[in-house]
Amino acid sequence: MTLDEGIHIHDKNSFIRTNAFLYVFKNIQTAKIAVISGPPGCGKTSVAHLTAVTFREIYNYTVIFVSNPTQIINLIDSSTKQIFVIDDIVGKHYLDDDSLHTWRKYANQIKEILSQSEKTKLIVTCRSYIYRNNKFSLIRLPHIHCDMLADEMA
Repeated sequence: MTLDEGIHIHDKNSFIRTNAFLYVFKNIQTAKIAVISGPPGCGKTSVAHLTAVTFREIYNYTVIFVSNPTQIINLIDSSTKQIFVIDDIVGKHYLDDDSLHTWRKYANQIKEILSQSEKTKLIVTCRSYIYRNNKFSLIRLPHIHCDMLADEMA
């Protein structure tokens, strides 16, 4: 579902542009994929949404919220500026093996699509302990890691 289809996200005027937002916003400009990790309730989703909305306002991107890689494959349009947002990429409370398997299955296709499109970006969130799980690295998508607990994000 795109932002234009009526998903209400944050009132941008009530969100303070934190160092975490600035870090993600700056780095996703040159990267294709950003993974925002942190503990529950630290603002990962808010930063992801605000970053996507800011890309919409400044660079005229279409914001698309998805939950799995097949949705990206089905919705991607290389002629349009798109930023996909996925909250809790492989599970909210634990690493879901089925979700991980799906991402592993489509990772190369997603990587290929993103490498061919200058206009497509992907922002995902996950909890710190899921990101640190050795299985997470099996997804093998090149990304910048934005750790909400890192000094540069504080």
